[in-house]
Amino acid sequence: MALYQYTALSKNGRKKLGLVNADSVELAKERLRKEDILVAKILSYKKKGEQLKISPSLLMSFTRDLHVLSRAGLPLYDTLLTLEEKYQRTKLHPIFLDLCDQVKEGLHFSDALQQYPKIFDAVYLSMIKAGEESGTLEKSFGELEKLIGQQQTLRKKLISSLIYPAFLGVFCLTVVAVLLF
Repeated sequence: MALYQYTALSKNGRKKLGLVNADSVELAKERLRKEDILVAKILSYKKKGEQLKISPSLLMSFTRDLHVLSRAGLPLYDTLLTLEEKYQRTKLHPIFLDLCDQVKEGLHFSDALQQYPKIFDAVYLSMIKAGEESGTLEKSFGELEKLIGQQQTLRKKLISSLIYPAFLGVFCLTVVAVLLF
């Protein structure tokens, strides 16, 4: 299946942008027509996952939101729809549209996430898959939230611990250069 980006008009006449999974442009148009969406323009979208790279803080926010909404008892599909609206102006929006479509079609959430290897690493996917298989997806989201938080803290500490030696190195090189010339 390919991913197509469309510009359309909804029943109430509002302009709508989105993504749809289909085998061809014609099938994509037909699928949108069944949902009462009048397609104005449809183009092939870049290959899934290759064009996107998000910040760790955005991934953390996404994972936290998944955890909170799943803990509240919301089904996964409804959670994704809710988050799709929240992240409408971010790089995650096309991903949510695609994930919603795939989960609606019956694909496992972990399988849908696998199509975005630059965003969701092997650890993330393994945790989601384990949560799906054991029926504890909510706990998996919580553990991933903790893990990403720890990674961010470690990254900040590493950067801050490297700033002083880097500054000293540049200062020493400057002093040596001044003394030699």
